[in-house]
Amino acid sequence: MTQRNLFELAYKTIKPPVSCLGLKLVDGAELNRFLQVRNLPAQVFYGVNSDEAVTLRLLGIPRTAAPKLATHLQRNLNQSLPAIHQHLATMHEQDWKTVLGDSGSTYHKVWKLLEC
Repeated sequence: MTQRNLFELAYKTIKPPVSCLGLKLVDGAELNRFLQVRNLPAQVFYGVNSDEAVTLRLLGIPRTAAPKLATHLQRNLNQSLPAIHQHLATMHEQDWKTVLGDSGSTYHKVWKLLEC
């Protein structure tokens, strides 16, 4: 099943409250734009600029650390939230420092204290 077919099925089933989509089927460019901005409210709420960083914010990663960790963990962020949480929990302090600089140690300790 193609991405377009999935979108059409979801649209018929859920009927999202997005007036800009109207009742017509969207073409590929409109679909791509919709997929890019669908999580914009979550990005604004969590104060980050990517879907990957939103995922990390859901797991308690501080706003200022989430974008850099998201870039570093790009390959692992297509897993389930529990799997990503487990991966973060097994990261060593040095891993956090490598990604976030000297403040990585502090971020690691605080996150471990609050989340694990």
